[in-house]
Amino acid sequence: MASIIKTFITATFLVSLNMAFAQTKPAADILGVPLTLSLGSLKYKLSWSSHPNANYYKEEFLPAGETSAKFKNMILLDAVTSSSDLDATVDGKLAELAELQKTNPAIFFHEATAPAGERIIDFTITAYGADGKTLAIAERNVYRYRLFTDKAGNKGMLLFAVAQRAYGNAIPAFLAKLKTTRETLVRLVREFSIPAFTRL
Repeated sequence: MASIIKTFITATFLVSLNMAFAQTKPAADILGVPLTLSLGSLKYKLSWSSHPNANYYKEEFLPAGETSAKFKNMILLDAVTSSSDLDATVDGKLAELAELQKTNPAIFFHEATAPAGERIIDFTITAYGADGKTLAIAERNVYRYRLFTDKAGNKGMLLFAVAQRAYGNAIPAFLAKLKTTRETLVRLVREFSIPAFTRL
């Protein structure tokens, strides 16, 4: 079980730095949620899904015209369908970010106000290009964690996450804008009505 939770903590962390989720056929809706999700002014369509083991499900949603390899906006839905400790998972993510911040002071994170029984982390991470000096990617994420019960009565945990990215020369303006607009996305994520997982 520990390995599943570790995956759940880190799976959406700059995912496409290491791999692009190329999918040549339409993504399968393995969670049983709407194929299109709306958040703010954007509509996100299901673009990729994975069910790597019996207890772990993952779906990715992108606006029209964007790809996993170089997206600007993304919604992710992750689910672990086994007994899970929400606080341990979130505390693990916060510890991971604190460790990364030691070598990358550009990383910012804090825990935001969440609905009762849930937790929200807001964080910004960066990655350097091949020269190790020039910023290549800046990614802002808002993660919302909650527990749920599947059809069989089993307890599980879900992650509703929204990621925003900028690349290369667009990074300074992206980071500067976050200083005045950060709470907007946190509020949207906090107030979003997470759809029921009708296939779990």
